Amino acid sequence: MDIIKFRIYDPINKKMVYSGATPTMLSSFFSRTASFNTLHRMQYQMFTGLSDCNGKEIFEGDIIFDPTEYGGYKNVAWNQGMLAFELRPMLGLTIRASDRYEVIGNTYENPELLETP
Repeated sequence: MDIIKFRIYDPINKKMVYSGATPTMLSSFFSRTASFNTLHRMQYQMFTGLSDCNGKEIFEGDIIFDPTEYGGYKNVAWNQGMLAFELRPMLGLTIRASDRYEVIGNTYENPELLETP
């Protein structure tokens, strides 16, 4: 991953807020969003360095659709033990560059996508 970017959910305006990639943009982003993290307990989500089949950047917390044999809706999450992004609920299945993934939402704005019937 060459570009470091983050995002955080703004619970007041109910939308994601994205950082830029330069040090100045990152510093400004963290200053503007600190209250979301401390007061509202929202988590910063990191850019994976990958894009989906439509060119949309994939971030931690995104919900993707994977049409393969292990397919379905999956949550992109950071696995500290593996030091890698993984697709949950498939623990240990790390996310890799692929043109088959499609970002269809995220855990804050579309949690219903991960509900099992």
